[in-house]
Amino acid sequence: MERLLLNVERFSKGLAMVAKVVLIFSILLTVADVIGRSFSRPILGAYELVAFSGCIIFGFSLPLTSWVRAHVMVDLLMPKLSRSARRGFRLVHKCVAIGLFLIIGWNVIHYGMILRRAGEVSGLLHLPFYVAAYAAGACFLVVCLVLLCDIVKIIGETYE
Repeated sequence: MERLLLNVERFSKGLAMVAKVVLIFSILLTVADVIGRSFSRPILGAYELVAFSGCIIFGFSLPLTSWVRAHVMVDLLMPKLSRSARRGFRLVHKCVAIGLFLIIGWNVIHYGMILRRAGEVSGLLHLPFYVAAYAAGACFLVVCLVLLCDIVKIIGETYE
């Protein structure tokens, strides 16, 4: 199990690194486009590339965010519960979250299939939309794997 946890953590960090690189690219592209516009030389397709980048940044950063539990969490009730009740609540919460992310991931991938069959591409650069949908859907499924690892940690009592 330790090997699984380590591999999922490494994979999540790798996806986050890709998101960081794409974020830097997106920032540099936006700055270059703004400067180019001031000289009447905008970068064609910059808007489309930044939009696709946003999809990659969001999707690829989500698994590590879930791994380190950096998301917004309101924890008013949990400290008042007993240790076993907290553990049970966390297990139920993780199972519900896995179900939700499975549904979201599958639907986004299914939408990508629809986009691929329809041949939908961006207006200027003709980039296929389905690639971004597949990437985002896959990242939602990786979040399911992260949540499954959380369940393993809860059962093994290593969840903090």
